[in-house]
Amino acid sequence: MAITYAELLERQHQSRPAFGRMLLNWRRRNGWTKYTACNWAKEVGFEMISYGNLSVIEQGKAGELRQKVFWQLGELNRRIDAKEWGKLLNKAIKQKLKGAVPLGDNDCPIWSALEWWACYCGLREVPEAFRTTPPPALGQRRATEISSKW
Repeated sequence: MAITYAELLERQHQSRPAFGRMLLNWRRRNGWTKYTACNWAKEVGFEMISYGNLSVIEQGKAGELRQKVFWQLGELNRRIDAKEWGKLLNKAIKQKLKGAVPLGDNDCPIWSALEWWACYCGLREVPEAFRTTPPPALGQRRATEISSKW
């Protein structure tokens, strides 16, 4: 079934917040902070969205994303799937990457730039696994601090 330009624009308006939540949910399920991917990229030498821009996208407040963003997300996903971590010196980043899962769905288990873009535009649905936000995890120090206040 063909989609009109007006319908595409409406889908985009609705899909951008869902796209941002999906990124947030993916990051949290991987146990990452908003700095993890950016710091990994800097350390091993590939391009990644800055953590400031990532936050704006996750909040659904980003304007038009440039093509480069989708290529960066596709490359990040490819590296996670291939477990291509690079020569990491930072032990904290290494630890966070060990349990990372790539983002994808049943039709395409590892999204490339094309699938990321299609989701952003509303032409592909957010994968079921990344529609709901997992509760944030508390570290032992923070849990102790909160518990002591009770």
